[in-house]
Amino acid sequence: MKRMVKWMLIWSSYFLLSWLGSAGSIVSFGSALSIPADYPAITYGCAAVSAVMAALYGIPRKGIRWIFAGTSAVLLAFCLYAVRQDLIRGAAYVGSLVSIEYSKEIEGIEYLVPLENLPQGQIRDVITIFFAGCGALLSWFLAWAVARKYRSYLGVVLTLPFLAAVLVITREPNWAGILFLFPFWAALILSGRRQGKDEVDRAKLVLLALPVSAALSAVLFFTLGRDTYSRPDAVDHLRLRIMGELAEGDSSVAPGGTRSASQDIDLQGRGDLRFTGEVVLDVFSGNPGRLYLRGRSGARYTGSAWTAFADEVYEGMDFSMYPMNIAPQFFGWYPTNLIVIEPRHLAADFVLTPYNLDMEDMPALVPVRDLYYESKDSGPYTFTYMDMMGEPLYDFDMELEEGFQAYDQFVMDQYLQVPEELRTRLETLVDNDILRGWGVVESESDLIQQVVSFLSSYQYTLTPGAVPPGEDFVEYFLFQSQQGYCVHFASAATLLLRTLGIPARYAEGYAVAAEDFGGDGWAQVRDRRGHAWVEVYYRGLGWQPLEVTPGGMEAADQVLEVESSAPAESSGESSVPAESSLEVSEPREDSSSSEPAVERPQSGVRSNFWPLWACIVLLALGMCAILRRRWRAAMRRREFYESERNQAVVSMYGYLVQLRPYGAVVSAEIKELALKAKYSQQGVTEEEAQTMRRYTQEQVIQVKNSLPFWRRMVFCYVRALG
Repeated sequence: MKRMVKWMLIWSSYFLLSWLGSAGSIVSFGSALSIPADYPAITYGCAAVSAVMAALYGIPRKGIRWIFAGTSAVLLAFCLYAVRQDLIRGAAYVGSLVSIEYSKEIEGIEYLVPLENLPQGQIRDVITIFFAGCGALLSWFLAWAVARKYRSYLGVVLTLPFLAAVLVITREPNWAGILFLFPFWAALILSGRRQGKDEVDRAKLVLLALPVSAALSAVLFFTLGRDTYSRPDAVDHLRLRIMGELAEGDSSVAPGGTRSASQDIDLQGRGDLRFTGEVVLDVFSGNPGRLYLRGRSGARYTGSAWTAFADEVYEGMDFSMYPMNIAPQFFGWYPTNLIVIEPRHLAADFVLTPYNLDMEDMPALVPVRDLYYESKDSGPYTFTYMDMMGEPLYDFDMELEEGFQAYDQFVMDQYLQVPEELRTRLETLVDNDILRGWGVVESESDLIQQVVSFLSSYQYTLTPGAVPPGEDFVEYFLFQSQQGYCVHFASAATLLLRTLGIPARYAEGYAVAAEDFGGDGWAQVRDRRGHAWVEVYYRGLGWQPLEVTPGGMEAADQVLEVESSAPAESSGESSVPAESSLEVSEPREDSSSSEPAVERPQSGVRSNFWPLWACIVLLALGMCAILRRRWRAAMRRREFYESERNQAVVSMYGYLVQLRPYGAVVSAEIKELALKAKYSQQGVTEEEAQTMRRYTQEQVIQVKNSLPFWRRMVFCYVRALG
């Protein structure tokens, strides 16, 4: 019975250490980088492997141990071989998602895209399988490190890189992973041993250290603030922002989102929309109202995507005159407004901006051709812009500088393009349906209004389904399905306007409604505020937004209210995360000339690192205590065994004096030996020195065994005496 209890104690300590270390490492790494996986299943898998490994290394008889080890190795190898293809796919997707996060923070790292596109559910499955395989191997190595090698530092070395890999790019792991890792590290530190210590005592120390350190972690978690931690929806957020991109083969991004290597905005992969309600950015406005936040624009329509023009088209063009921001360079009498944009989980090199920025803000932005802005900063961004919402827009007959004349001609040459295979059908639609009964059109604004009016007869829905393979996106929307959301309406309107001779292009970003702003001027912009619209080019004003989605934001909200009682199934999630209205609002009063006091919302915009850093500091202090203890022990061994005999006896006596407050006894014989070593001309013999060493070792062991747990910790790790 006693033998069984002893074995269970040892097995429990090995199992808990291996399980907490492996599961905590995988969960911390994956959650910090927003990698979608079934983390409970991964945790259970790590527990199963850890239980087997703990039993393996806890078996006392070598013969049985080798049989058990061989059987376990064969089973593990068979399982890994059976899912080898999924392991490879999972590794590819994990590598891609990790590269996305690193590319946003470290300049020069390229964005990787898996060669194989999988359905979204299968992506989650293969990533789960890959993480489970990694967790199984890590459990094996941890069990070997802590159960066979008895090396605490090996456990730290095997697990710390997982956390360091995400902290180096300022990502915060989910607290579930930290609550696994911190007790694991603390138990390793507190139970570190030399080869001679009894294994049962070490197991007891581990089982005592784990709940103590777990309680400390919980105290840090709750007292330092759980509600300041800002990534509880990481997996859902990634499903909208990245999973749609990878699963559907879209090399573009969600509005204002991640980096795109090809500057393409995929349309073919756009299916039904579903939202998590996650807050994606916070916006402050000095004069709150409806607002376009431009992300990126599409220039050339291919039938399945909006792309940039070919490189040769841009040759000779000078974009230093900021072609996306022309109006403020000629007109200064419009009211200005201050805006602060604080992204949450959005890429730093892809900047959301309002239209008509003050020219003083432009040097901080880098125009990527005439499509979007980049910045090396991760935010927050503060801009001043001309508020032209509600103002009549038209071409200004004015003499432009040479650079603007060249861009004006560039727009007329390039932004009227319509695919030849679609042009004839669009012209027929324009003549027979859009312009019928109008007679002579008096102005360009009349043409624009007629296109908007025509599209209002189409059905707005969040679940139009995906466009069948091989079908043209706009053609299918206009002539077959006749239903869709902002991406469909904006794409169709762009081509219809071009057919009418009006330079236009597709744009996407986020739309902020007036009611989103609170009394303090801040708005929490959620994923459903993602939007697509049309940009129309006006001579002298440049690109200005045009709302073409019928009902806009109100229609989306109504649909969501109706469907809230029965969530709709989604066949494919768009890289535009939501839809909202950007209808031109009524003119507003001028904002105050003085800058308003911008206060952060009480909910907090950025995540708080204090709980995590507190854990790391405590871990570092523990490691320092261990290293100090080992260094002091090494110095004592050197003094007691390698020094001159008389000096060694004097040093041992001084050490015994330090032990007396903890219960050590210095006998008269030992004191006499110390006096003889210090003052006698003959000194002590080798036999007397050995007697002193044996007595010192006996006193150290006696002191350790007699001290209660916490006083023993002070004795060993604070005073470094044992």
